[in-house]
Amino acid sequence: MKHQLRLAMTIAAAASLAACSHMTPRYGISGTNVESIHQVAGANAQKVSVGKFTASQGNQSSITCRAAGGVSTPDKEPFATYIENALTSELKVANVYDAASPVRIDGKLESIDFNSNIGAGKWLIDLTVSGTGVAPVKIHEQYDFSTNWVADKACEQVAAALQPAVQDTLGKLFKEPAFKTLVTTTRQ
Repeated sequence: MKHQLRLAMTIAAAASLAACSHMTPRYGISGTNVESIHQVAGANAQKVSVGKFTASQGNQSSITCRAAGGVSTPDKEPFATYIENALTSELKVANVYDAASPVRIDGKLESIDFNSNIGAGKWLIDLTVSGTGVAPVKIHEQYDFSTNWVADKACEQVAAALQPAVQDTLGKLFKEPAFKTLVTTTRQ
């Protein structure tokens, strides 16, 4: 009887642990990115819109982290949507966004994953961005961060690191010549 009780408690603990989710923070604007947009676009920036971002991995909104549950986006939105909304936010703050603009930026999240191992914590983001009249741009981001021995703590660190990883990904986009073409070329 004692063995069965211990087994039942172990199974219940494992089930509750597996149900845990580590939520990433909501996206926060990067002042560096907004400044980059201003430098590239100049005073007479062409307004752009943002199309729906898709993903090679479907509508993935969570990635399993060790045995401590998943790392999920706020509101369980897909990672591609998280990045789409982040881009839209950055462009709005930089005053180069107009939802009605025919000049549109589209994106495809080719892959997203992380490593939570001690000494090797990193987010890996591969994103292809295209825009009206410009060739697609492939962006690869490897965002390194520290992790912990304890699975639950390490997975919290993974979740916290998504926002700066996305900020750095978008920062690379804003430095691309194709982005400059989008926001500076006047179209008829």
